[in-house]
Amino acid sequence: MSQQAQQVEQAETKEPLLTAAMLLGRARKTVAKKPAAGLLWDGEPDVPAEVLHGIRALKETERTLAADKDRLLDIVLPWYRERIRTDGYEATVRFICAIRPDGKAYDELRMAVIHRYSAIPAERECELRKVVGGKFDMYFSPAATLKLKKEVADDPELLEVVVLAVAQAIGPEKFAAWFESTQTLACSRAFTERRFTELSDEQNARLEQAGVKQVISFSDSSKD
Repeated sequence: MSQQAQQVEQAETKEPLLTAAMLLGRARKTVAKKPAAGLLWDGEPDVPAEVLHGIRALKETERTLAADKDRLLDIVLPWYRERIRTDGYEATVRFICAIRPDGKAYDELRMAVIHRYSAIPAERECELRKVVGGKFDMYFSPAATLKLKKEVADDPELLEVVVLAVAQAIGPEKFAAWFESTQTLACSRAFTERRFTELSDEQNARLEQAGVKQVISFSDSSKD
């Protein structure tokens, strides 16, 4: 047993309903073993070549699409913010791109300004408070992610102890020894719905510079 594992208090003598091996086995990803160099196909190359061409074409299409989305956002976001200020909050924008001959169905692009943001480091709190002032607690809240430290995950005996302890609920004294945390700030629904009505363009720009990056998605909502 490793020295670090010996220092960890052993699980209670009462036998658990599930063993660590059983818990880990359920979550383990199985990967078939293959020769390091891989098998070399000795058949016709036509179909593989088509797949390879498709992959390359898809990458190029994705690059072009990303650029087109950026261009569209540059045009639409100023308009969207003004409409929010005059008409109230709405999460989606519809673009009717073409009316079909039957006059009923049409090609439509839909843009969703989603209530989801990239991770905002907790150390940006002071900077964000300076931008939004007394509205900080309404707009943001603490959040965190946890993961096992590498030295714990790489020690089978210690990992056994950790899995069993977590399954039975660990005490606070073990928390700092076993886990590492990434602390972040989470944007509230109130922030998403009010940011363009209660905050100026200059404040929103400063928030984005401080790491408040909202997720925006596009989808084909055409009617068939």
